[in-house]
Amino acid sequence: MKILIADDDVLIRKWLGLLIRQAEKYDTELYQAENGEEALAIIQEVPVDLLITDIKMPVVDGVELIRKVREIHPDIRIVVLSAYDDYNYVRTTLKNGVLDYLLKAEMDMEDIHAILHTVEQDMFLENTMEQDNREQMLEDCLPQAELFRGFWEDESVSADEFLEKSGAGLGRAHLFLSMVCMDARGKIMLSHSKIIVIISNILKGKNIRNVVLPYYDDRFIILYNSQETVFEKQKEENGLLMAYIDAALKRYLDCRIQYSVNVRLNSVEELRSKIMEEEQVLLKRQYYQDPELQVLRNAEKEEAFVIKYKDQIKYALDNRHPVQAGELLQRFIRKSHGERLSPKIILAGCTGIMYDLMNYIVSVTGEDNISRTEEMIVHLMKIQTALELEEYMKEHIEQFYEITGSSPRKYSPSIEKSILYIEENCTEKISLEQVAGKVFLNKNYFSELFKKEVGMNYNDYLNEARIRKACAYIASGEYSLSQVAQMTGFSDQNYFAKIFKKVVGETPMGYRKRL
Repeated sequence: MKILIADDDVLIRKWLGLLIRQAEKYDTELYQAENGEEALAIIQEVPVDLLITDIKMPVVDGVELIRKVREIHPDIRIVVLSAYDDYNYVRTTLKNGVLDYLLKAEMDMEDIHAILHTVEQDMFLENTMEQDNREQMLEDCLPQAELFRGFWEDESVSADEFLEKSGAGLGRAHLFLSMVCMDARGKIMLSHSKIIVIISNILKGKNIRNVVLPYYDDRFIILYNSQETVFEKQKEENGLLMAYIDAALKRYLDCRIQYSVNVRLNSVEELRSKIMEEEQVLLKRQYYQDPELQVLRNAEKEEAFVIKYKDQIKYALDNRHPVQAGELLQRFIRKSHGERLSPKIILAGCTGIMYDLMNYIVSVTGEDNISRTEEMIVHLMKIQTALELEEYMKEHIEQFYEITGSSPRKYSPSIEKSILYIEENCTEKISLEQVAGKVFLNKNYFSELFKKEVGMNYNDYLNEARIRKACAYIASGEYSLSQVAQMTGFSDQNYFAKIFKKVVGETPMGYRKRL
């Protein structure tokens, strides 16, 4: 292994050279340079395997040296010498194609062995990738993947049994679960085995016991034992491991880690539940394109939120109000994304709503839209980000208006804001004056403007909004009619029944029986 040390401090060069020579396990040949210019001259003459370089050097500094080496000899492995242990600095150097780093003040034989071992593993990895022995790699990955599938599908198989049979020698203490999501959509399935080999070898290069498993299309599970004992250090360690893995994936497969999550297992028995929990966090980060998003909500409450809007949209369609249905759908998407709801629940809700919209189109046009509906649903389930969904649904809401001969209502910003406020707060006692104040308008002017743009006065719209919610509550079957009246802002049940019949065309009891 030909190693070039570039540092303007002669003592550092000598000390590092001495340590490398003492690493008798490795066959090494040493070269030295006191600045980047000398280092480049040596590299032009000698097939260097490893460059260990300082950053601050005269003539040509380490940053420029790394850039030029990457241009002329991208296969040379680079390790950076650092005067201080800065977590963010190290992650930045790794993103720039550096293999690892060494702390000047703490260099000892253990560090040298670790670096040389990392280089050795990386050379092995490069050789494996160049051979492109896909069948062998796949064969090596299959046993653990099959073992995991058996564990995942059969709840009688314990996590402890799975780890024991994995053969990775994972300990129960400081056991971590990481899930990573790749960014190369559509290409991942072709490289499953390669990704697993890369991740596993990077961790082995750090002497970290691990198991890497394909989970679903672009997602992978990593189980490993942390070498740190303090939680904050374990978090830093994981960040660095992800940076090492990301750099290797970029180098060998031109793909990157898009999002990742990491959690320490307090017990092996948590494995199943933690995988499901962390997957939801990972999907949310991917969907909302927010690498730090951590919000987990009550699934039942999220589903109830979706059902409420689905029922309101269904009610609007049943009563031949396509524009209102389209507006409610837009509001549902906007509100869902604002609340950071689960993408799985949002997409399931949109799927149900799209069926209702297509059925309405059939009732209006008499045309068979089964194949088109199926095509739309398939596309919906492939959507991965909130922005994709918003653009897709906006396009189809416009098509829905066009097919049904409807024209979406255009509101001024003040009225649009007031309608959103009414929809979100209609179950409370909100007066005309209160809503006018929210949009900074005189109540008399607001009243006239509202009726002109919306086509009905404020009180009628408020009552309709309350009745839409009432229909959703009644459809859920969870509440009595008196409870529904109170929950939707009607203190008098008789008045509630009167308004309900005026809006819906039948009594609350008749509506419940018809469902």
